[in-house]
Amino acid sequence: MKVSLIEIRLLSHPSSLVLHSSSPVALPPPTFLVVAFVAATLALVVFAASARHKKSSSAPLDLVGRVGVVVRDLTPEGAVLVRGELFPARAPAGERIERAGGVRVRVVGARGHLLEVEREE
Repeated sequence: MKVSLIEIRLLSHPSSLVLHSSSPVALPPPTFLVVAFVAATLALVVFAASARHKKSSSAPLDLVGRVGVVVRDLTPEGAVLVRGELFPARAPAGERIERAGGVRVRVVGARGHLLEVEREE
């Protein structure tokens, strides 16, 4: 047990002030609180990063028949921009669609958020 004694004498007053304390003045934060705070912050960062890369809707896509633009070569998978939104997409088997010149494609199907597209004629 630590005991601190502080004595203050004022020149203008003959009395003195004595303070007794059984604990140190500055206490470090408890370790478990620091660990909990760091873990919660890390979990939040991981959640935010993973949510950013996933489409949030579980509703079926109503994009069949829509026209989009290739933004990453479809070899056979890449990415297309449809209605201002970027989607992963797949070209028909064996076909390669490059993005050069803003190639337009038509959505012919979807599996989850992966669009099946073919070159627009």
